[in-house]
Amino acid sequence: MNLLDTNHCSAIILGEPNVIRRIAEVGELNIATCVIVQGKLTYMMENSAKRETNLARLKDFLANIGIYSVTEDSQRPNRSINNNAHVC
Repeated sequence: MNLLDTNHCSAIILGEPNVIRRIAEVGELNIATCVIVQGKLTYMMENSAKRETNLARLKDFLANIGIYSVTEDSQRPNRSINNNAHVC
């Protein structure tokens, strides 16, 4: 599993070719993000100049990606997650 940060998600939403290509390589079923990134992206889109368009794009993006919640276990350092977080 590859955990995407806010920058990765934004790049995908904006259609950045290098990130899109890397996602295709690892496979869409092998990527996810977390609820914190979801919140940051929502905040960004709600405060953007093209609010409605960007919120619709975000909704489509989030419908096709796994979203992890924050739990006590997820707050512990995990080397395998950290390593995979930088794959994309």
